[in-house]
Amino acid sequence: MRKLLRTFPVSITLLVVLAIASGVALAAHAGHAVPATSCRPLNAVDAVGAPAIAVTQPCQVPAFTESDVGDYIAANGFPGGKAFAADGVTPVIPAISRVSFVPREQAEALLQGESLGSIPPGTLVCYVEFAGPIHVNPNTIMYPPDLSGSPGQIVMASGHEVFDARTGNLLNWGLLPPS
Repeated sequence: MRKLLRTFPVSITLLVVLAIASGVALAAHAGHAVPATSCRPLNAVDAVGAPAIAVTQPCQVPAFTESDVGDYIAANGFPGGKAFAADGVTPVIPAISRVSFVPREQAEALLQGESLGSIPPGTLVCYVEFAGPIHVNPNTIMYPPDLSGSPGQIVMASGHEVFDARTGNLLNWGLLPPS
C-alpha cells in the first residue's frame, strides 16, 4: 500500500502529460492551429527599415500577403508622388503594377543596381512597382526651378517601394525617370 501511495503522484503526472500531448495531437490532426514553439521574431538589432506593413503571418516568410501590401498602399499612399485620375485633375495613388517577393539581389537588379546592403544577402524582400506617369511631390526631392523661378513639375516613369518580407519594414523607395 505504501509503495502505491509513493507512485500515485507520478502516475497522475504522467496521465496529465499524456492527456495534454494527445489533445495537441488531436488538434493538429483536426486541422486546428497548434502554436509554433520554435518561432523567434527579429529583435530590434536584427530588424532594419521603418515600420510599415503589419505582419499578418507570424513565423512565416513572407510575413504578409500581396493583399496586405495593397491595403498598406491604399492607406498610406506612395511617398514619391501622385498620379492623376482619368479627369486629369484628381490626384490618386499611382497604380501598383507589380508585387514580387524576391531575394535581395534580384530586387537590387530591379532597382538598377541600387543597394539594399543593410540586410543580409539572400534575404527575401517585397518589391512593389508603381506605374507612371508619377508627378513628383515637390516636398519629397530637390529639383531646380524652371526659367520663371517657380519649381518645375517633374514627372517620372515609375516608382517603387521595397519592404523586408520578414518584418514588413520599408527599406527603400524611389522613382525612375523616363528612358
